[in-house]
Amino acid sequence: MTWKSRVPAAIDALVALWSASPVLAGIVHDGPLPLDSADLEALTVGYDGGDNGTASEGTLVQAGMAVKPDREQFAVSCLIAVLNGAGNVRAARTRAFELLSAASEILASDKTLGGIALDASVQDVSLSQQQVADGGALVQILFTVAVDAFTEV
Repeated sequence: MTWKSRVPAAIDALVALWSASPVLAGIVHDGPLPLDSADLEALTVGYDGGDNGTASEGTLVQAGMAVKPDREQFAVSCLIAVLNGAGNVRAARTRAFELLSAASEILASDKTLGGIALDASVQDVSLSQQQVADGGALVQILFTVAVDAFTEV
């Protein structure tokens, strides 16, 4: 009998959950942004902003005498990016943290991701800020959603 990881379902659930919110609607992306994107605000799910594009990392657990993994703990990489064309870092940072707060609150309303997880919560937050040539102030918040779930059989 085979088993399936819950990582793909968790990414799908996060995209659906956040996309359904009026606060985040229109800025949620499954994976990295398209290269030609003109978005000034974005929340990417399953992408860490790096060159290798790490989507998720985790651990599989085999309980007792199990021959296949029956539980997994993993972190889904997510990235909030806000570009302020006027170069105002403070405004971009404030907006980025507003979006992070909204994403956290929305996730707290469904910590099981529609029943596929035992628990899911925002963890491990990292902030970067820079001025981009011909672009303005770019603020990025890399964060993970920690998920604890049983594998699917």
